[in-house]
Amino acid sequence: MAWWLLSLAVLLALGSAFFVVGQIFGLAAIPKLVEKTGWKYGLLLVSMMIPPIGAVVCLLNYKQTRYASRFIVVGSVFLLAACLIYIRVIRPAVAG
Repeated sequence: MAWWLLSLAVLLALGSAFFVVGQIFGLAAIPKLVEKTGWKYGLLLVSMMIPPIGAVVCLLNYKQTRYASRFIVVGSVFLLAACLIYIRVIRPAVAG
């Protein structure tokens, strides 16, 4: 059980770190993506307040935000793996 808890903690830490780095790269790239429209700072502020919107914008513009999108995808995979470990291993062990 201790190994599962340790792997859960490592996956959560890695996933959060990669996701935050992707968000930072994405926030740097968002104004350049939408500079032709009149709402580039509005989208930047919304992306700061609601981080999944920034991630979606980066993933939709993958060719222009390659690095940010890769960090976001890797972070999401690590967080998904941590959720699966919790659901499949830790929660049943605690419950029964």
